[in-house]
Amino acid sequence: MIDIHQHLVYGVDDGSPDLETSLAMAEEAERDGITHVVCTPHSDDKYCYPREIIQERWNELRELLRGKLELSLACDFHMSIDNILEAIERPGSYSVNGNGYLLIEFSNNMIGPALFDAVFRLQSAGYKLIVTHPERYPAVHQRPELIAEWIKRGCCTDAVDGSPSNWPTRCWSGTGSIFWPPMRTGWTGVRRT
Repeated sequence: MIDIHQHLVYGVDDGSPDLETSLAMAEEAERDGITHVVCTPHSDDKYCYPREIIQERWNELRELLRGKLELSLACDFHMSIDNILEAIERPGSYSVNGNGYLLIEFSNNMIGPALFDAVFRLQSAGYKLIVTHPERYPAVHQRPELIAEWIKRGCCTDAVDGSPSNWPTRCWSGTGSIFWPPMRTGWTGVRRT
């Protein structure tokens, strides 16, 4: 099993604070049957994605986990103007092992026409986009068909098992299901736990 979104690289964002925690997280993933982890440090207004440090710590983790857990490197890419422009200028630079798959995350205020333009620009630069955390966006709570629109435009989405119980509001109450409705409709491509 592959975990495509894990903040295992320590000391670079709000994920693991240190090597000891990263190794404990890797051990837990291995116990859960995960064989491959995609490390996804944030790149946003708060965390600047320090490439050299990330690469150094990722290499360290790969050595320490060799034979136990395979690691890939990517980014939890926040859709800011600066990030989008840099990603277009340096195709593949934030994607999973440089292969073009890019995990994207939106601000709660950026789900509208400008977002679809940004998606198109990244796809035109060669990226294959995976929308992460769609269950967190108030706009999706109000209009879940946004997910269908992203899929029509060639994106993949992920979803968390157990949603909406971990949401601050119960926008899906009364559905009789613990799963997020887009999962029932087949709108999600990847499930997270």
